[in-house]
Parts: sequence; structure tokens; C-alpha cells
Amino acid sequence: YIRVALLLAFAAIIPLAITLIFSEWYTRPALITQANTNMQSDAKTRVQLIQTYFNERELDTQTLAQVPSGQTYINEPFGTIDLEGQKHAFYTLGAGAYRDKNYTNWSMFDTQGRLRLSYPQAPGRHGQYLVPPTYQKEVATGKTFVSDVYFDPKSGAETVDLYSPMLASLDSGISPPKRYLGFIRATLKLDYIL
Repeated sequence: YIRVALLLAFAAIIPLAITLIFSEWYTRPALITQANTNMQSDAKTRVQLIQTYFNERELDTQTLAQVPSGQTYINEPFGTIDLEGQKHAFYTLGAGAYRDKNYTNWSMFDTQGRLRLSYPQAPGRHGQYLVPPTYQKEVATGKTFVSDVYFDPKSGAETVDLYSPMLASLDSGISPPKRYLGFIRATLKLDYIL
């Protein structure tokens, strides 16, 4: 009886073992390929979402750089304070702050890189500069761009700055149109993305 029982058990186990070995050998590459394809697709989707998010944030800065009241304010001589113009320029910066809760600061700078106005607080320094000279030169060429990532060891926060040139528009009454007046900088926390 023991031999018969062993033969029956062996007869049942051998086909099962062959099926498992064949299944593992045959389906494993297909499953690995499918998993890789799904991960690549997911990564591409996430990259596209991040790119879309940053494109929208760049559009925020470009839009606010075109607001005539902000252009009029930044065009005033340094040290001159027109309270009514300043109030409207604050509204411009405030609109940016309400656009996305991840903005920590909006600032206007003149052509020399001097801070003219900020909302809701003064912007942070990056090393020894409020605005690194390379970024001042780049924005003066008319480019909207995103800075490198900054890390604050005290808070553990990672941020980027978005820069957009302020060019005189026809609506601002500043002549000549398209003259470089300064730039807007928005600081954006990256918590949402990471």
C-alpha cells in the first residue's frame, strides 16, 4: 500500500511541478515586461503632470508681469512712493499669492535688481544675493524661467523661484512699448510635487 500511495502522490505532484515550472519559465518574462511598461507609463504621466504644473506657474508670472498697474509702479524712479500706485501693485502681487497656495512670496524688482515691492513678506536671500546675477542677466533678455532648487536646512523646505520680465505694454502708457522695466519673482514651495 505504501508503494501505491507513493506512486499516486508522485503521479499527482509531477504534473503540478511541471506546470509550475513551465508557468514560471514562460510567464515571468511577460510579467516583467508588463510591469516595466506600466512603470514607464506611470513615470511619463507624472513627468507630464509636473511639466504642466510648472508651465501653469510660469504663465502666472507672465500674466502678472503684464498687469499695467504693476508696470506703472515699477517704472517710477527708485525711492519714489506713489501710495495709490503701490496699493494697486500690491493687488497684483496678492493675486499671484492667491493663485496657488504653494507660493510663499511674490516680488517686483527694477532693472538693477533692487527690490521694489513684495507680498506677503520680503523675499529670502540665496547665499549672498537676493537675486543671483546670472538670473538677473537671464530675465533681462526677456526669458521667463525657473531657478535651480533651493533647500532651507532650517525648515527642510525646497523651493524654486520663477522669474518673468516686466515689459512696458501699450495699456500701461509707458513709452516705448516692450521696454524692459524690471522683473517679477515668485517663490514656490515644492512640497506639492514631492
